[in-house]
Amino acid sequence: MSTSARDIIVENKSGTLQHIDELHPLYLPMQYPLLFPYGEDGYRPDTLYRDGSINEDRKQRHVTLRQFFAYKLQERRRDFSMILKAGKLTQQFTVDAFTSVESQHTSYVRFHQKKLHSENYDTITEIIAKGQVSSSSMDAMTICATTGFPDLFITFTCNPKWPELDRLLKELGCKAEDRPDLVSRIFKIKLNRLIKDITKDMLYGKCSADIYTIQFQKRGLPHAHILLWLSAEDKFTTASQIDLVIFAEIPNRDAHPDLYEAVNNFMIHGPCGPSRKSSPCMINGSRCSKHFPKKFNERTSFDEAGYCKYRRRDTGNVVIKNGIELDNRFVVPYNPTLLLRYQEHINVEFCNQSQSIKYLFKYVSKGHDMVTAKISSNSNAHVDNMKDEIKNYYDCQYISPCEATWRIFGFDINFREPAVERQPFHLPNQQANKCYPAARELTYAQMPTMFVIKVDSRKWCIRKVGYAIGRLYYVPPGLGELHYMRVLLTFVKGLTCFEEIRTINGVLYPSYKAACYAMGLLDDDKEYVDGITEASHWSSGVYLRNLFSTLLIHNTISRPEYVWDKTWMHLSDDILIKERHRTCNPDLQLHDDRIKDLALAEIENILRSNGRSLLEYPPMPLPSDESICNTENVLMSEELNYDRVLLKSQHSTLSASLTSKQTNIYNDIIDAVDRSEGGVFFVNGFGGSGKTFIWNTLTSAIRGRGQIVLAVASSGIASQLILGGRTAHSSFVLKLWTEVLGISSEMKTLSATPNRSVDFTLTKNMRLRNGNTESENNEIREFADCILKIGDGLIGNEVNDEENEITIPGDILIKNVQYPIEAIVENTFPLFLNKIENNGYIRDRAILALTLDDVASVNDYMLSLLPGEEMTYLSSDSICSQDNLSGLANVYTPEFLNTISRSGLPYHELKLKVGAPVMLLRNIDKSLVCVMVHI
Repeated sequence: MSTSARDIIVENKSGTLQHIDELHPLYLPMQYPLLFPYGEDGYRPDTLYRDGSINEDRKQRHVTLRQFFAYKLQERRRDFSMILKAGKLTQQFTVDAFTSVESQHTSYVRFHQKKLHSENYDTITEIIAKGQVSSSSMDAMTICATTGFPDLFITFTCNPKWPELDRLLKELGCKAEDRPDLVSRIFKIKLNRLIKDITKDMLYGKCSADIYTIQFQKRGLPHAHILLWLSAEDKFTTASQIDLVIFAEIPNRDAHPDLYEAVNNFMIHGPCGPSRKSSPCMINGSRCSKHFPKKFNERTSFDEAGYCKYRRRDTGNVVIKNGIELDNRFVVPYNPTLLLRYQEHINVEFCNQSQSIKYLFKYVSKGHDMVTAKISSNSNAHVDNMKDEIKNYYDCQYISPCEATWRIFGFDINFREPAVERQPFHLPNQQANKCYPAARELTYAQMPTMFVIKVDSRKWCIRKVGYAIGRLYYVPPGLGELHYMRVLLTFVKGLTCFEEIRTINGVLYPSYKAACYAMGLLDDDKEYVDGITEASHWSSGVYLRNLFSTLLIHNTISRPEYVWDKTWMHLSDDILIKERHRTCNPDLQLHDDRIKDLALAEIENILRSNGRSLLEYPPMPLPSDESICNTENVLMSEELNYDRVLLKSQHSTLSASLTSKQTNIYNDIIDAVDRSEGGVFFVNGFGGSGKTFIWNTLTSAIRGRGQIVLAVASSGIASQLILGGRTAHSSFVLKLWTEVLGISSEMKTLSATPNRSVDFTLTKNMRLRNGNTESENNEIREFADCILKIGDGLIGNEVNDEENEITIPGDILIKNVQYPIEAIVENTFPLFLNKIENNGYIRDRAILALTLDDVASVNDYMLSLLPGEEMTYLSSDSICSQDNLSGLANVYTPEFLNTISRSGLPYHELKLKVGAPVMLLRNIDKSLVCVMVHI
């Protein structure tokens, strides 16, 4: 972002143009004239602190831009603030204020590159590029290494309806979203009180360490992720101790009415699952992403991975959400004391010494959620090599008003106690080991525990108050001597000069690597084992496997099999989790040999993408062909991971409902599969005759045997009607205009040479079910016959060779109406507003129209019936030309492109309201299948 990106350009009386940048005193009154009605000055960089707050020793004598905005966002009794009374304009102002502060900071970085010498930060650059880690997560791991594993993980969210906040907002006559400053300050007050209750008042016992990170929900409200470490005497060692702190059951309404209401309001997940497949947490409408409902448990226990399964007895206590009864299986774990005290969603989880700790730390300390989309031409490929870190920092970040005010007020985003001091490797004039004998018993990383460095004098002094933990910045093995120096600093004590680092048993070695060898730290590839082991504390298995593969590709490791044997548990630490997600089975367990095999398969694929193979590194173990096949062929992997038990059950239900003609078709195709003959089977029939029903019966039968079925259709909607269906162009990268069902009788063979062709015809409309009376049956029969005759061209007066004029029966017409759109909607969707939340009501009805204009008219009318504010989203239209010299972009302006509408091309404007159903017609990511969702 350049400093001129936010400028205002004005014309002087003399006719010259003047830039008004964001640091100019007139920028704010000109940008927000409603908030500065008298044109009073905005921020001035030379603004001094108030008299009495400046002394000779103070280095910062001028008010910063952040402090200026923090001053403006304060409520004062005798000072009317238009900034805080402007509703949505207040929200815009706070976000704009924070982005101005960020722009000022990044502008300094951009224009002071020579002073900063950022090109010398090789360690940080390589860590971020390869590991994508945050310093906060490594700080958390340092605390963990010093004090042990954390005991509790707490998620504390903001409640915009807190009584004190609600009372204050009513007095001010505004909504919570219009006063993000109040929401942030009250949440900060309650968060500080919560931390005090836990750490100072020892709610769970003596707390030895705690960290928290503030994040912001999609709707902008803050929430805190908190990790707590309890002292050794207060740690939870038994299930009964956990049951005293963490509850996952609905209390008795008569015995504990207040707690019952709190659990009902804040700690119930859902409804979701079969009772509400449209819930936001549902994946493909089949399962909950949070694995609700949980299973009933008579007692608290732990699974093999160390995850805690809380006590959830079938007590009969239920709550009602949206008309659905929910029991203990839907309760989010909570602590009654905190829940009643703070009246907010407070999830309390027990931590354990399993491999999940590393991922928990990374989750707590993760940064902004962002999505980056980029479209570029090959001719500009050289531009892509120019990496703009400031631009990457800005791109696709979402800043809400609450986050803006939180950061403007200077509230902590990351907090940890005790503090973790990050030790650089070189600080001149640090001679603590010469002045203090006690320092000679400490390693460099241990110094902050007993000493504190004075920044002004750059010398170590004895620590008199407080407690801190030190850690060395991580250095990847690829940086050579700097890495070996760090290795030595973690072992050698009492250093007074750099030569002593390389002095082992009185011998001064020429390099840090040689000194490491002398200490036995690099014997038999031990450096790589230690490097992978250390990196495993903060990095994922994906990164570790890439690191191991890189070492193999460059022939860095002398004994790869030795390093594999020592580190395979780290290289494969996410394999089980990936398999659980892939198979949709959270309880899946794999043998160590199977986990090793899958990890080796992924390493082999990385090597193959670089022209190498594990065959080149004997005696390294090799993955099985099946694992290689599964990891190479994603489609085959997906097809082999259906729930066979469920499919067999579905097949029994479907096959029992087949008609005699459908049964004949089914048997003929199944016989061809059993005999491995192959063939082409064409089923002809009008809509509703049961073609898709036959395909679903066949796919459930064959997939239930563990064989492969490729269900392919010409359109996205048709492909969604078959389990695992795909469009032809996405499956085979071609255009195919008929439905195809490819069946494999061998797990490794996806096609067979057809040796016969069979045609079938279905004539019975299966969608027209039998009526309750003979009269209804006659009406259904007559309607079905009429539809068949229309399709066959046997009804109507012939207009020309292609058109017939048909008289529509009067009993299916809506007559004598003044407003046709309104009448069609009322007849198709009666009681629309009362039943909008009923997914079946919406799913079972549809209005078909011939033109896009008719569709737009129906949509606009139905959207007008919904309450709430209408949001409009605009498309960004441009010419996509493969010829860079083409002048089409200059001929067809964006305004013209916005007016184009045709089949398959959405309108320029998309209007939505909360509760409006949205139908997805095309999936780009086939792993995410969605047909209709509620906003």
